Formats: sequence, C-alpha cells, structure tokens
Amino acid sequence: MNKITATYSEAMNFWNNAFTLSEEDKEKHRTTITPESDLADLAISKTLAEFVRSTLKGKNKVLDYGCGEGWAGMSIYKQGCRDVTCVDVAQGAVETVKYIACLAHIGEGFCAHSIDADWLGTVADNTYDGIVCTNVIDVVPSEISGYIAQHLGRILSPDGTAVIGMNYYKDLSADPGANVEIKNGNEVYMDGILRMVSRTDDEWRSIFEKYFKVEQLEYYAWNSETVPKRRIFVLKKK
Repeated sequence: MNKITATYSEAMNFWNNAFTLSEEDKEKHRTTITPESDLADLAISKTLAEFVRSTLKGKNKVLDYGCGEGWAGMSIYKQGCRDVTCVDVAQGAVETVKYIACLAHIGEGFCAHSIDADWLGTVADNTYDGIVCTNVIDVVPSEISGYIAQHLGRILSPDGTAVIGMNYYKDLSADPGANVEIKNGNEVYMDGILRMVSRTDDEWRSIFEKYFKVEQLEYYAWNSETVPKRRIFVLKKK
C-alpha cells in the first residue's frame, strides 16, 4: 500500500533538506570527526544518546529507523555491534550518514540506505534484536505512526528491545503562536509543514501496547534544555 500523502510528502521534503549537508557542514565534519570520535556527540541530547547505547548494549542486530545523521546506529556499532542498519526516507539523511561513517572508519557490518514509506512491511518477522527510533514516530501523520509501531513490533525479535524517543506533550488548547496551525485536534504545523502530532503518555502507551509490552518510560531534555520533558519508551516483544 502506498502511504505517500501530500502531508507526508511535504514533511519528508522538509527533513530531507534539514539533513542534507552543506559544504560548510562537510568541512566541519572533516576537521572534527576521526575514527576515535564519540559519535554520540552528534546527538541533540547527550542523555538520550547515553540511554540508547546503554539500553541496546550487547545486541547483535540493530535497526536505526529514521536515522537522521545516524548517531544512534553508528554509536551502537562503535560499542561493539557488528550488524547495524540505518534507514531513512530522507535521502539527504542517508548521504550524511555515509559521509560521517566514512570519516569515522565505520565499515564491515554497517549499512545505510534510503527507503520508501512501505519498506517496513517488507522486513521479515523477528529480524532485529535491537531497534532505535528517535524523533520519528510523532512527526509523521497518524496513519504512518500506527504503521511504524505495528511493523517495528513485528520485526523485533522475541528477546529484543526497542527504544522509541519522541517530543514532549504539548497542550494545544492555548494560542499556538505565530506561523503555527493546529489541525485534526493534535497535529502541529509550522509554516504549513507537519512538525509534531501531540499525544499524552497514556495515548502513546495505548498505541504501543497493541504491538509491544511497555517496559519503561523515561524523560530527557535536549542539550539546550533544562527540564526533562521529552520521552523515551522502552518496549519488548508482545
């Protein structure tokens, strides 16, 4: 089933542009990234990066779904996993991952490739014993997030662990501010682009519990923030 809607297509174009490296970005990476670099430093949250690495340490086959710059997958590879796959619908993100991986001398057992919206449905059951998906599932339309949750649950192995990171819950009853529009009750659009679907912890839990056992819920902040309001769900095979 083709899941590309106008809303999703616009969001994909936004993230593709966001993750495409400029020549200035490339030069910065060339001068700062070495085989000894801690690639978790690329993450927007040190707390999140450390949590992902510690939770998925010792896993044998890991998927970084919606990888962005690929800090999670590459960090997991660096700590010993030699079967790591980074995927993203944004071609710019995947090209960025490949560029950084080359600078960091990440090689055999690591791969990054661009996918379409239906890719998850092609993956065999119980394929991965570790899955990380951060800042993805709550920035896509509801029908896409449901599809992602369903198939991540299906492809997680019986002894596997999934780590899902997302934004904080935002009460949308107040004035959302300039250039912000609310649609369908919980969809936040900025300058016409879907940027977040705001759901409470319990609403996300009810979605995940269809496909997983919810083992843990933690809160974290970006490096620039002081209050830990963003969320990390740790999930097991149902």
